[in-house]
Amino acid sequence: MSFLKKMITPPKPLHQQAMSDRMNTLAPQTPPPPQQANAPMSAMPSAQQGPMLPLVVNLPPEEDVDVLGIVFGILRFWPFMVICAVVGGYNAYQKENKLPRVYQAQVSYYLQAGGATGNTGGGLLGAVLGGGGGGDDPMMSGSAGKAQVLLNSRTYLQDLVKRRNLLPDLFPERWDPVNETWKGGPENAPTVEEGAAKFRGRVRLSAGLPGVGLLSVTWYDREVAARWANMMVEELNYSLRTKKINDSERRVKYLLKLIETIPYVELQQSMMKMYETEIKDTIMLRTKPDFAFEVIDPALVPPEGSHISPRPDAKMKTGAVGGLSVGVILAVASHFLLVGVSGWWRRRKELQAAAKGGADATKSGKQAEGETGSETPASAQGQTSGGDHSTGAPTKD
Repeated sequence: MSFLKKMITPPKPLHQQAMSDRMNTLAPQTPPPPQQANAPMSAMPSAQQGPMLPLVVNLPPEEDVDVLGIVFGILRFWPFMVICAVVGGYNAYQKENKLPRVYQAQVSYYLQAGGATGNTGGGLLGAVLGGGGGGDDPMMSGSAGKAQVLLNSRTYLQDLVKRRNLLPDLFPERWDPVNETWKGGPENAPTVEEGAAKFRGRVRLSAGLPGVGLLSVTWYDREVAARWANMMVEELNYSLRTKKINDSERRVKYLLKLIETIPYVELQQSMMKMYETEIKDTIMLRTKPDFAFEVIDPALVPPEGSHISPRPDAKMKTGAVGGLSVGVILAVASHFLLVGVSGWWRRRKELQAAAKGGADATKSGKQAEGETGSETPASAQGQTSGGDHSTGAPTKD
């Protein structure tokens, strides 16, 4: 706060002090009359007998911080702040507008309850599927939860990219569609690992109404995004259904082995019932392609101009706000810099004026002393000649 007061407090009027000093120098200096040693107090001048007055020093009042003056001083630079805001918004708009456009294709699906058997949780298959989406989060339990795990699996994505031949769509800038070869030869071809890393995060599952969800795919090509969205529903159903079929067949083989080795008829009958249930589940799994996700609305090619990013308008607003902030900071710095420079220059001028006034006062004082010295011998000579006439001394003829 002290620094702020120094910056905005105007300098003291030094020229007034210089003029006061000059007047004191030019004023006649009347020495006090000599005081006799044995003179009584009544013989002293009346000025010496008066009461002693206290010494009063008039200090300049301490000025408060002029907040309104600072605000108006900063607002003087409003054109500079407007220019910064316009430049920031324009640069953000141009930078965002140069980015490639990303489109989104969506498939709405119905989550099958209990998997392919329609089981709501009973039996071996219903236990494995987890009741078809139970729990607090429907997207992290049952078939939807398993699909989320597959979409984050590096092995699954690599197998998907290789089996579906997704590398040309993932790297179109390196693919020659006319000759159907990679530009620069086979050594320039991307690897499956690179394709899986680039495909990761492009597919998302989201929950809507109970048992209903959306599968979204984002990509730079509108047609590729729609094709991938429909493909991923088939792929997830195929992967989950294949895993269930393999598990069911493994259980069937195990039950047959138990039936052959157990000698008790009651246990054999119980095993036979479980065997029949597994056979039914296997048949249902093989004949139901939409095992986990039943498509309600397939994905369509997004219309031109319906991209989800980039958004130049939103970025332009953000850039304008950022530019305005920079402009305000620079305006504040410029204001205080200007106040400091102007105050220094004003003090410099006042010091120069004070020094000049002091030099003039000294010169005038010297001139006054010279004139006083030249007048003193003449007056003394006049007094001497007058004294000679007054004595009445005789003169010679």
